[in-house]
Amino acid sequence: MTDDARAGPPLSAPAELVRRLDPDLFHAALFAPEPARERLMVLAAFDIELSRATARASGPAEKSMLAAMRLQFWRDRVAAALEGGAPAAHEVAEPLHALLTGPLEPVALDALRLVGARDLELQTPLDEARFRAWVEMRFVSAHRLCLAALGLSERPGAVEAAASAGTAAAHAFAIRHSVALAAEGRSMVPGVAGPALTRLARGDVTPDAAETIKRLSREGLEALDRLRQTRPALGRAAAPAFLPLWRAERDLRDAAGGLPGGGRPMPARPGETGQGARAVAYLWRTVTGRW
Repeated sequence: MTDDARAGPPLSAPAELVRRLDPDLFHAALFAPEPARERLMVLAAFDIELSRATARASGPAEKSMLAAMRLQFWRDRVAAALEGGAPAAHEVAEPLHALLTGPLEPVALDALRLVGARDLELQTPLDEARFRAWVEMRFVSAHRLCLAALGLSERPGAVEAAASAGTAAAHAFAIRHSVALAAEGRSMVPGVAGPALTRLARGDVTPDAAETIKRLSREGLEALDRLRQTRPALGRAAAPAFLPLWRAERDLRDAAGGLPGGGRPMPARPGETGQGARAVAYLWRTVTGRW
């Protein structure tokens, strides 16, 4: 499907960035009609830029300072949109400004929350309260923006769907990246710090950490069940916002025993790799409405 997209009209700069760095979000967005498709591409590109701003920023102080400066750039760009300022000449910031001052203006504050979530990621490890704030600011906000981009934010069930999808995605993210982040001295799993964090970096999960991971897995799967209860109200049009949750569900089920992939990066299951397999799975979920 990617080859088809590249053979057609040229991709915008945000879409090309998403195609290269987040194929899951790219393919999900392709199932949205225009202009919603490009809106989703811009939002995904914005998320990628925020992730790149904070990547590997937990080491020396200058790394964290540089990450904070990069985040400030994006905070200023969002603030300019909220306050009627001029857009920056940047391949992602400029179309983001147009979205936040146009079709996504009612939920534009969620873009600011996305930046704030990355600030929290620079302050790990997280306690339970900050973890819950991070879930809301990064993943629930992101799903509210996606539903608004699809023109569905006023539909019955939209608020509940964003909250449920955000919870599932956040819990899966914390589990999926737990070992890799621990190797950098960071953890998004609440309460994992000190010796437990050191052990997790080696793939050795303490009993307390295992219990937390099991709880996150259970809560994430419960959130997916709640999300599916909103299908009748939101319909097939909402699929592009939720298609990438296939990976979240896999990660949550794999961690039900308290081990994030057995302490190793989680392997893909048969049929879940490759662009073709992803496109077929997404097509089936979109056509049937069983996202």
